[in-house]
Amino acid sequence: MPPIATAIAPERTPSERQTRILDAAERVFARAGFHAATMQDVAAEAGMSPGNLYRYHLVQEPREKAVICLQIWAEAARNPAMSQMCAAIDGTVAGGLAQAIAGAKAQGELPADLDDARFLQAVFMMADGFLCRRATDPTFDTAMAADTLFAAMRGLARVLLRSDAGDVS
Repeated sequence: MPPIATAIAPERTPSERQTRILDAAERVFARAGFHAATMQDVAAEAGMSPGNLYRYHLVQEPREKAVICLQIWAEAARNPAMSQMCAAIDGTVAGGLAQAIAGAKAQGELPADLDDARFLQAVFMMADGFLCRRATDPTFDTAMAADTLFAAMRGLARVLLRSDAGDVS
């Protein structure tokens, strides 16, 4: 009897950058504890900006993860329990992004008078679109799209200013 072929994918070997990020996260978790650790801390420990850390995960994650995200979002539209889980995950991600935005403002990478709430909302919408496009287009160029996404975010940061700090129209 011939051996049964399996559909198990070969193990992926982590890249040097992925290993550096995971090692940095491990050191930060050991030092600060899991709940006190921030994306800013992990990025600093890995020797990169929080934006680069997020960009790396957008580009390097396999397409199948984007497909699963779409399936989860579709289920969340029908299932209140799944919707609550998605909202909790979004809250965690938003907290990490808010810290990254605050750090970027402190470093002068983003305008000090940026309307953080509107900018965060725009970032979420653009990232969601990125994931949707990645899930539905097998020829999607993630590196080019990530460059476009981050250029658009930088442009938005120049116009999404607090109303008490200037024109936001």
